[in-house]
Amino acid sequence: MILNGEKSAGHIKPITVCIENMKPNVFQQLLQYIYSNSCDLISPGKCFSESEDFIRQCIESARRLDLELLCKELKKVEIVEDLVRMKRGETLRRPSPKRYNRKGFPELFDVTLKNQNGDSIRAHRCVLIARMEYFHSMLYANSWIEVVSSEKL
Repeated sequence: MILNGEKSAGHIKPITVCIENMKPNVFQQLLQYIYSNSCDLISPGKCFSESEDFIRQCIESARRLDLELLCKELKKVEIVEDLVRMKRGETLRRPSPKRYNRKGFPELFDVTLKNQNGDSIRAHRCVLIARMEYFHSMLYANSWIEVVSSEKL
């Protein structure tokens, strides 16, 4: 794994991450799990046109990134006729909500939320988008005035 990025004048430039020997569609499933505590492969009934080998690739890649809970869940599913289904006798765990230290990595805050009283909270846009549909539609689509305005609304 190769990480590179630079910090200059208080701003962090985008970081490029190069993960060797991992297909993009595998990484997409892992990233979906990291952000939301779930992914398409552990959603029974989801249409998925990959082979059983794809699950094995995801397990191996999840293990490389120390995503052991995901590895355990992936071992419980199979793809049959392009549908994800549980293996006989298996059940998925109920995902518990992840707890984030909101003050962690303040140098990566990229959005400020303000209330009617003018109080503000700095936050991570990617966490807001991943965890709340409200912010997903607001921040990901970039169409709300709150996204493009730097003025107090």
